[in-house]
Amino acid sequence: NYLHLVRNVPDTLRSIHVLLKPGGLFISKTPCLGDMNPLIRLVLLPAMQLIGKAPHVSSLGASELKRLIVGAGFDVLVRESHASKG
Repeated sequence: NYLHLVRNVPDTLRSIHVLLKPGGLFISKTPCLGDMNPLIRLVLLPAMQLIGKAPHVSSLGASELKRLIVGAGFDVLVRESHASKG
């Protein structure tokens, strides 16, 4: 529950990859706002940010997040989706 809050996801992932011990695991639980209801990222989130009730949030989709993770040097072993509809 962190990657969606950083401003530079690719650099953050590369830093994590460098810090991880060989053979170590990086486990991420990242909300993919890019795949959620557009009203959340286009209306609700900007409104909350405007009044200071929400931080910067990256609106990544699951496929984009996977591309960034692989681009940072990781192998994706498992991917799960925990949506409210099934």
